Amino acid sequence: MGRRRALENQSLPTGMYFNAKGKTYYLRTQKGDVNLGKIKAIALHKYYQTIDQQAESYTISDLIDRYMAETSPQLSETMHKTSIGRAKKLRAAFGLFPLEDLQTQDIQKYLDYRKSTPVDANRTVSLLRAMYTTAVRWGYIKEVPFGRVKFHKEVINDRLVTMTEVDALKEFSPSWFKLYLDLKFSTGLRQKDMLELTTENWNPEVGLLVQASKSKHRTCFTNCTEFGELINKVLSEASKRWEKHSNSPKPLFPNRTGKAYTPDGFRTMWHKYMQKAVNSGKLKESFREHDIRAMAATNRPTLEDARCLLGHRTASTTQRNYRKGYEPVMPNVKIDPKLK
Repeated sequence: MGRRRALENQSLPTGMYFNAKGKTYYLRTQKGDVNLGKIKAIALHKYYQTIDQQAESYTISDLIDRYMAETSPQLSETMHKTSIGRAKKLRAAFGLFPLEDLQTQDIQKYLDYRKSTPVDANRTVSLLRAMYTTAVRWGYIKEVPFGRVKFHKEVINDRLVTMTEVDALKEFSPSWFKLYLDLKFSTGLRQKDMLELTTENWNPEVGLLVQASKSKHRTCFTNCTEFGELINKVLSEASKRWEKHSNSPKPLFPNRTGKAYTPDGFRTMWHKYMQKAVNSGKLKESFREHDIRAMAATNRPTLEDARCLLGHRTASTTQRNYRKGYEPVMPNVKIDPKLK
């Protein structure tokens, strides 16, 4: 959250401020502050003249530079990482365009050109729209110059991984990895949040306290006999590696050095054990770590219960991406009196 603007600046447009000491209005730009004068009405007129001139000179490449330097790092680590690659694609396609010259048909042609990678194409254009929305807030342009485009239709992954498949993977996994799979299924936590779990997250009197890294939603997985036993097994297994790393808090899933697994390090372990299971023939098809999150949601009795487990703000996300298989519904067996 940014610093609150001074009272005398709150009525001024974005980037413009009043220097009380010099009694002068200024406009902040990437090249330095521009003196707008001491009279507010004249200063506002100069402000909008300057903004219009700057908008004509800014290119999409300039916007990408500032967005990736200032805004993108504030997003989740995963989102920022994926945005870096997509920003390069946007720069290659549109970098030399003046900001206000990009039209709807230009973006639609880009989407059509990238029809072989529909999901990434959709996400890349969504990133571009986010950049333009931010450009309006920064005062680079007055409004987004392009309208709605027709995104590629995305195929939802309907595969529901079964517990039999998870058990097959466990046969070729070490103890700590088996416990990881069990806790993942119990909580439905994202991989990043699983790897960041430490002893500070566990309170035997209450449960497992987690703040989601992506949504910042806070969840308490209430302690009960079965869940408490699972956490105790996780702690016991993790303690074997803590001796090599004395810092606190201690990770629940440490690597060989006693530190928490990095996403890349864990991904290597996942593919290693998965490949063993598939090569053995006991597991017919590989699955993703993320698929267990869908298993957790599908295992819940109701959609609302699944939404709470995954920490989603709306049930539509849970229903669209995580609830697999058939929704249980009781058939009509009695006739309501109002229908008689």
